[in-house]
Amino acid sequence: MGPAEKVDELLKFGTEAALESYDEAWAALNASLRLREVTDGLCGAIEAFEENQRQTGFIKDPLRGVERYIYPHPENPDAFFSVQFNAKRLHRFAGAGIATPPLGWKILHGGCFLCRDNVFWQQQGAELGFELEVNGHLYYAWMNPFALLPSHVVLASSVHEIQDWSHGPNGGVEVGRLIGDLTALAARMPGFIGFYNGVKAGASIAEHLHMHFCRRPAGMPALPLEVHLSGASPRGALPIIEQSYPLPVVMWRGESSVVTAAATAWVEDWSRKNAERIDHLSANIIAAAHEAGDVTLYLIPRDRHKRCATGLVDPIGGLEVVGELVFSGVEEKQLIDSGEIDYFFIEEILRSVRTPLFVD
Repeated sequence: MGPAEKVDELLKFGTEAALESYDEAWAALNASLRLREVTDGLCGAIEAFEENQRQTGFIKDPLRGVERYIYPHPENPDAFFSVQFNAKRLHRFAGAGIATPPLGWKILHGGCFLCRDNVFWQQQGAELGFELEVNGHLYYAWMNPFALLPSHVVLASSVHEIQDWSHGPNGGVEVGRLIGDLTALAARMPGFIGFYNGVKAGASIAEHLHMHFCRRPAGMPALPLEVHLSGASPRGALPIIEQSYPLPVVMWRGESSVVTAAATAWVEDWSRKNAERIDHLSANIIAAAHEAGDVTLYLIPRDRHKRCATGLVDPIGGLEVVGELVFSGVEEKQLIDSGEIDYFFIEEILRSVRTPLFVD
């Protein structure tokens, strides 16, 4: 009997017995993953976590059927953009589990897919989380059933708190915490790339704080934005400000705590200089660690009124701004098959959500 069947059976005798079984499975998994992290680091623990979630049946082969297309610049083949066609992404907002809880169980926070108490009944015990403490904050790692890249894991706050940052119109999480937690996680996960998508900047669940981490796809050790800035050498507190990419990018590189302090100070100063429009601004923040131990952080400002690119239905998020568009609809597949897409087509899509760093 698998975990889902076991929970379903136990639910017939009451939610307490089912939840006790779930808690036991959760504790056992976390104990084994913490041991794996000691020997193989957090990357090894995530690999083991992913395998566990395959065995429970929660994730199957999330990237089966995904097609990737590379579009190089005609005069500079080292520069490129990419597109992935990922039909499963169409269904992500419906969740991957049941919508109505068993008798005696309550829907919390509108059925939020990132809240542990909802996950228990939505996935009937098949989905388990991995607890991670980051800078004194507790996160639950959840494997993403609608993966964008290999080993796609969502790091969600253990409490139901807003995704927006503190400069949002209704307030939110302090910028220093967002940047600090993202860079700290990146430093523990070399070979992965992490994304914080701001509200109206690709965030799929705006009510619950979360970040995404994924391995780079096979055959693509660097994503387009990383290639574009491969010759830039910022150090510590001194960022690179890049305006020749379709979107303006601010980039830091160095030891995690140094990058966190420098980027936080820069964003706070930037927000003061943009006080008249700060309520309209959001951001994508991306972090990646290198084998040498340094962390690279990219900040891309976004306008909340430009969440979708011209001609596209899905919002532009962190993966898109680093140069890989995600298509999931029939009409988008027709664009690929017809040969209408090239380097400049993608460049123009990204330019359509361009937000200046400063307004004169």
